[in-house]
Amino acid sequence: MENKISRKRREIESLILILIFLLFLYTLIVPSIKLIKLYTDLKKIKNDIEITNNKIDKLEKNIEFYSSSEGLERWIKENFKLTKDNEKIYVFIEN
Repeated sequence: MENKISRKRREIESLILILIFLLFLYTLIVPSIKLIKLYTDLKKIKNDIEITNNKIDKLEKNIEFYSSSEGLERWIKENFKLTKDNEKIYVFIEN
């Protein structure tokens, strides 16, 4: 009888140890997964910021160029097909 109780007690102790171990693992793994997700989100946001900054730089360069007399002249020629004296416009048609 005592042997049976002793065996049952060992089984319960083993089960408790396994549960404690699993709880310990859970407390380590869940925050780690959250940190990994946060890290990947942060990398994506940094990449998006870099892409947006590149677009802003390109737009600022376009603003600077088209604010100059040369850029304004080019814009007028491209959009209104106007020319100066003795200039010709060539139109290329794709087949």
